[in-house]
Amino acid sequence: MTEPDEDNIDGSLHALPSVGANDLLRARTLARARTRFVHEQGLVGRPWARNASRVWTDVLAPGLLVGGAAVYLVWAMRFCAELTGG
Repeated sequence: MTEPDEDNIDGSLHALPSVGANDLLRARTLARARTRFVHEQGLVGRPWARNASRVWTDVLAPGLLVGGAAVYLVWAMRFCAELTGG
């Protein structure tokens, strides 16, 4: 497997339209996009692994975080209701 051409990636990412973000946000966004691209390129020969990675990254991990926050919120509201006698 060949390594992706870093200069080509940078050129392609810098060609994307700017939305008026500051330099730090722009640099962080480009770094995240580059990392995701390189990770996806590493899984090209294994479609099942790429799909599993996408499901975990895009669905399961955020879902677990939201679910955990919801469970905590329900517990906190019940706890506060018990403290106030309601």
